Amino acid sequence: GPLAGRVSILTVGALSAALVWPVRRAILRMRVARVEEILRRSADVVALEDWTALAAEPDGKLVTIYGWVRGRARLDHPVGRETAVGVGLPCQAKFPGLFESLHDFDLVDEGGRSISIRVEGGRMFGTPNVTLEGHELRQLFAALGVPNGATASSWQVHALRDGDPVMVVGFKQTERDPMASALREPAQCLALGSSAPQPLLIFSIPAERRAV
Repeated sequence: GPLAGRVSILTVGALSAALVWPVRRAILRMRVARVEEILRRSADVVALEDWTALAAEPDGKLVTIYGWVRGRARLDHPVGRETAVGVGLPCQAKFPGLFESLHDFDLVDEGGRSISIRVEGGRMFGTPNVTLEGHELRQLFAALGVPNGATASSWQVHALRDGDPVMVVGFKQTERDPMASALREPAQCLALGSSAPQPLLIFSIPAERRAV
């Protein structure tokens, strides 16, 4: 009678609440997969062995390249007892979403050649790859200055570390190389970055992690 009806309503409500976050995650995964598919179709893919061809492309060209991360700077606080170039923290409560902190880095190919990745305005995509203890997560949030109203929605975070394989979608830039010196003319180097309103995109890919 009435009691059975109330139990049914409570059961359906509890199941619906329990499914909210899994459904949201599934929607996010589908959106990321869709974005990745569109990017692969629209961007000009520059293979690892064809990096030299990138120099001939005009600045502002949208390209996709693959390689391994080599950081120029690292986060002050380790992520899972390992230094990291960047990290993505899933948050909920007052600040739902993904909090990201990321430094510029070099993308290195199998031959040791590198391209500078300018991450300002960029976005990271990837499966969480580091599981933290509660106190480690709290310390990381504090070290990165995450707002007090944000709480972690998972024990896992997405860390970008030296040697991680990634696919980068961005716009070709030619800039002065701060690491090189030239007597007559400033040395030039290749870089990828954002081009407002389109951001640089960094996708972690399932490949072998390497020493760089």
